[in-house]
Amino acid sequence: SKIVAVGQTGAPDEFTGRPSNMMVARYNSNGSLDHTFGIGGIVETKFDGYAKAMGVALQSDGKIVVAGTGGSSANNTLFAVVRYTTDGSLDETFGFGGVVTRRFGFVSRISDLAIQDNGKIVVAGEARVSGSIREAATLARYNPDGSPDITFGNNGVTQAKPVGFGSSSIMVPRGIQLQADQKSVVAGAC
Repeated sequence: SKIVAVGQTGAPDEFTGRPSNMMVARYNSNGSLDHTFGIGGIVETKFDGYAKAMGVALQSDGKIVVAGTGGSSANNTLFAVVRYTTDGSLDETFGFGGVVTRRFGFVSRISDLAIQDNGKIVVAGEARVSGSIREAATLARYNPDGSPDITFGNNGVTQAKPVGFGSSSIMVPRGIQLQADQKSVVAGAC
């Protein structure tokens, strides 16, 4: 069996413009990099300056779905979902060339994802509308081809705003799991 890890390459620096990329690495069961995946076991996906992978899930066909953030800087980001084939190539049948992005505020970050039995992808993250105010914990669901699932929430999205914590409250999902009935359970911080 293989081990897949995700994260970020480079150290983003908004002042020098040094970019960061989403990173996916695949390891063999003995901990060595799997050289049949990407370049030497690693794949980087570039966005417009800043990217960070936060969650990963494997589809039943072995394709790898990664979710996180992409944008021009750490403070101007989008929800980003990327799907790779089993060899680490972008899956051209998903979204636009293997990538789906969506903005819910000037900062939109995915924390985690889950894949339902029917192949639909559910992501959980945060959407910040201004300064330190976070609008809501945000869930979005995508069809297996990367298009928004308009049968979910409001046009594919549902949001939960903090109640009783004040207008500058922070509501940040950290993880998502699916129940046996495929309903999403999200945990985070408020």
